[in-house]
Amino acid sequence: VINMPISIDDYQFDGPFVSADWLRHTSGIYAVLDKRLDGSLFVVDIGQSGDVKDRVRNHDRKMCWRGSARGDLRYAALYTPGETVIRRETIERVLRNKFNPPCGEI
Repeated sequence: VINMPISIDDYQFDGPFVSADWLRHTSGIYAVLDKRLDGSLFVVDIGQSGDVKDRVRNHDRKMCWRGSARGDLRYAALYTPGETVIRRETIERVLRNKFNPPCGEI
């Protein structure tokens, strides 16, 4: 997989990937994105986990993601090995406040 970073706010995320299978089993912040027909990306959800790949693949909000997307879903991750849960939650909160994604709660 060719890794092309994507900027979300001031953070460099890996992705966006067409499949959650390309995410890694490590801690971080994930972004679920809607790739629109014009190529633009819209933030559908932002979250954090100790295992990004497992969380996205088994997420309870998948139906919301699909229902909110007008295009194709994409997945991106900001990996944070060694960071605390508090730091991940802080980044998650900042990004959710900025993008106000239709899926998820603050």
